[in-house]
Amino acid sequence: MSMAAISLIQNFTVPGEISRKFALDWSSDNKIAVCTSKTIYVLNSFCSPVETGFPFPLHKQVIKIPDGPMQLNPAYIPPNPYRFIQSEEDRENLYSVLMDHTLNPTPPERAEIFRSFRCCKWSPKGAAGSGRCLLATLTMDHRLALYEEYNKEWKCICDLTELLKKEMLPERTHNISESRQNKNLRRKKKRESKHRTRSKRTSYYEETDEDEEEFDDEDPCNLYKHLNYEKLMNETYKYAPMEITWTGMFSGTPNSMNEKSYEFCFLIVAMKSGHIQFWKVSASEGRVISLLYEWDTGLGLITTLSWQQTSLIAGFLMCGSVKGILAFLPVAVVMDPDEEPKIAVKNMCKIWDEEDMLAVDHIAILKIALRKYACIAAKHHALIGCEITLTEDSIFIKNVGHAFGLHSLPVTGMAVLDARSIPQYRVLMSTMEGKLIEVKITLGEEEINFQHDLIPIDLDLKNNMIQGLAVSSNGFLCGLILNTAVYYDHLEKKEPIQFAMYVTKPVDEIFGKLKNMLKPQVSFLPATSTDITNHSDYLDIIRITLATGAALPDWLTAFMDNDPTTYENCSTIELYFMRFILQAYASGLAVAAPTLKGPLELKLYAVEAIIMRNYISKIFRSCQDNLDLLSPGQGQSLLLMADWLFKEFHMPVESLYSALGCETPSDPESLPARETCDICKTDVKLDNIKVGQCSKNHQFARCCQSLLLCDIVPYNQCPSCKSVALKNLWNFDSCCTYCGMMMLST
Repeated sequence: MSMAAISLIQNFTVPGEISRKFALDWSSDNKIAVCTSKTIYVLNSFCSPVETGFPFPLHKQVIKIPDGPMQLNPAYIPPNPYRFIQSEEDRENLYSVLMDHTLNPTPPERAEIFRSFRCCKWSPKGAAGSGRCLLATLTMDHRLALYEEYNKEWKCICDLTELLKKEMLPERTHNISESRQNKNLRRKKKRESKHRTRSKRTSYYEETDEDEEEFDDEDPCNLYKHLNYEKLMNETYKYAPMEITWTGMFSGTPNSMNEKSYEFCFLIVAMKSGHIQFWKVSASEGRVISLLYEWDTGLGLITTLSWQQTSLIAGFLMCGSVKGILAFLPVAVVMDPDEEPKIAVKNMCKIWDEEDMLAVDHIAILKIALRKYACIAAKHHALIGCEITLTEDSIFIKNVGHAFGLHSLPVTGMAVLDARSIPQYRVLMSTMEGKLIEVKITLGEEEINFQHDLIPIDLDLKNNMIQGLAVSSNGFLCGLILNTAVYYDHLEKKEPIQFAMYVTKPVDEIFGKLKNMLKPQVSFLPATSTDITNHSDYLDIIRITLATGAALPDWLTAFMDNDPTTYENCSTIELYFMRFILQAYASGLAVAAPTLKGPLELKLYAVEAIIMRNYISKIFRSCQDNLDLLSPGQGQSLLLMADWLFKEFHMPVESLYSALGCETPSDPESLPARETCDICKTDVKLDNIKVGQCSKNHQFARCCQSLLLCDIVPYNQCPSCKSVALKNLWNFDSCCTYCGMMMLST
């Protein structure tokens, strides 16, 4: 069943232009970044069961291009430099410097063109703390920056290029500034010694002579010495970022420098000279960002990077160059108990070593077995691939093969659809001429084999180029960016960029995978509240199905016919899915919802009560040995939780009441009011875990993490189910207790 058999679920236009292909990236926390020349649009699906309507809702946030252009280390070019040309070599050298924007970024007519986004990449989940992602952005003028979401806005937390300029070029910057100060001082003295009554024409020629002397007092005609193109490239290119990618998360063990275990990842940056830098990014150490390692690949200009994590302390990096070389680079993280982690780079292996000048456009890596991988690389209209097997002490690369595909223009995106569909592995590929191609990969005995299938989609691709492709975390949803390739009527089509979203698999197949995930649980570890964020595209598929009026599978809705007492044995992630479905029916999102909402709301409350009871048990276990260290708010929260357990489940927590200096209640009616209304100062009893109401009908929402009244603003709100939570009370995580989604600050 092809993608054409499933209807288009989202389609809208955005303003701007695309500076470069690969203009789309999908994060592991279910955010989509659309990279246009002057703006990055962050599209967020909140997986909300209460947000009615169709098509699929995506909330838009904006990151704008920095106001000022980036100047790494601009070469000093004297006015009218052609006066110093003495040979053809000088002319070619000067022309190369003037036309190279990295070396000569100052011309204003060119600076604005290069002040545009080149690409953006999402970090692994957890780099921003609490299961969230950072966004790394790279501009055409080599500005590399990290962005993080604060209070529903994306803000720059670190400009890595500015760090490079300060830390790696201090000596050269000092020498240049000192030299220019001395020359300016000499110019000022010469101007003071000149006669004040000279004509403008004479002044013009005399200032030209001064510029010539300022350019070089010792040898004013040596243009090759001061504007040596190769020398300037060697000095500047190694600090000019061109490509970026992220590693996965690594875990550091407790040591003398870090009392607790901490997590970190690396941002890998390929420079214009072919150097690769590893920037360590750690959220658990208070946002520490530092350059840890630099290495020269010798590949020249690198066009694409792809990382594959193989263990908790190792992985490998695939590099493609503009010369056409495809290289494999093993990388290990060395953990020293008393020092910072270190990067160990092993010998690089060239999988494709022929310099055919067909640049490597994109790389996809599939994990096909334990320590066994398949690598696919696109080079213009050809595909090359190989099989990589890792052992304890060696690496085997075999089955290297290539094939020509159905496309004639470069590939603009590759994404792994299903790495477990043995014996054929599926990769989705988009091309610049507007083709969407599914590549099925088979590992033969001697070489890798490719089968290309053109996928028709229900969208007019005439005169449109696909400029980016990305898929969701489980590969069920696919996003495309289309750019108008010809002149168009601005009255008929106002915005040239179009975003479209599709479902990549038949719905029955997706629900089959969901059943295997929920029943039975694959993992024997206890589910945590963040597990649901790994399966957000399952929730999106459920939402799409209900919003279009289609029916869910019987096995998925069978719990709705059962007694709520049977929900006790369900896992946390099952309870999240049950709550999502019940709330979708109760809110009216489902087109074919039952007319009687009362029974649905009772079952919804029963599921939420079980989720809250499990959460309270976690709170009790975490603080049972530290009750004397609790804040007043935490102590009051524990009393409310104990009261609610006694009232709802008849579970008196006598030890907790005793430790907090309170009497154990004898019956639910004798529970005292432990809060007062902030408006009228009357008592507010705990009658409902969602809301609190006083005798004068003043109503407040209750915190889903503490059960306290949310009468203090600002507070956090769940974008999915709209629950609220007080800030900085229980610092476990920033996830919603009821649905497991990330909370946002209001």
